[in-house]
Amino acid sequence: MKKKKGAADNLKDKNAIQKHREWRGGRDTAYDYLQWCRLWGILIKWAAAHPVQNVKALFRYRWMFSYLTVPSFFDRLCEGQRGAGLRGARNNLNYLASDVTKTLTTIFNADMHLHPDSKKAEELNRKIICVDELLPNLLGKGFPDCKMILFQEYPMYLPSLINQHSPVHYIEQSELYGLPADVCPLPSFEAGLAIEDDFPKIGCCMLTSNMPCDGSIMTTMLQERRIGLPSQVLNVPLRWKEGRGAGLCCRRNQICD
Repeated sequence: MKKKKGAADNLKDKNAIQKHREWRGGRDTAYDYLQWCRLWGILIKWAAAHPVQNVKALFRYRWMFSYLTVPSFFDRLCEGQRGAGLRGARNNLNYLASDVTKTLTTIFNADMHLHPDSKKAEELNRKIICVDELLPNLLGKGFPDCKMILFQEYPMYLPSLINQHSPVHYIEQSELYGLPADVCPLPSFEAGLAIEDDFPKIGCCMLTSNMPCDGSIMTTMLQERRIGLPSQVLNVPLRWKEGRGAGLCCRRNQICD
């Protein structure tokens, strides 16, 4: 009996690189290839706009190397898709690539690590407010003259989606620094970035929170010391709907009704 081919048959042994572009029928294969070319156009346009700055960022920040694999990452996300699903996925992903490259340009233009003596960068930073990862960017509507940037999204969240191994180095650094090894890897990843000084040096202030957990509170304190921006903490009560959890919080703080 002839073995039925699957998606994995298009991958090379050991490195899982595609042998060729996936065949989806003439129309869908042509559309997928054109959108792939469009993605490369977005990336090349971004790289060519500020070549020296982008190369400096590539060698300054470890997480930047994950962005080099974006075309392959997008291909993996679209594996097996046809018709409307393929069109929706490619359009959304290319929009994401366009938005991320624009924001990275703003970040690198203002980054004092890349431009330590730049008056232009200092002026741009006066209009940038850094926002913690779980706070809504909608807060920026109250500051129409400022740009809100989700601080952890570009050095942390997106690289970890592209490359699952990217957090490992930073988690190791946070543990070597002495932080508990059993904490959630998300705040541990953030702490490692701060310890390694791998956050871009941008912004005039920062909005932080205690979400989603106690580990995040630890990370917020460490980031505040390392990054050195004036910060405003928007705290949310933890486990406030749970009777047992709320009771524990009361006993810890010695507060009773």
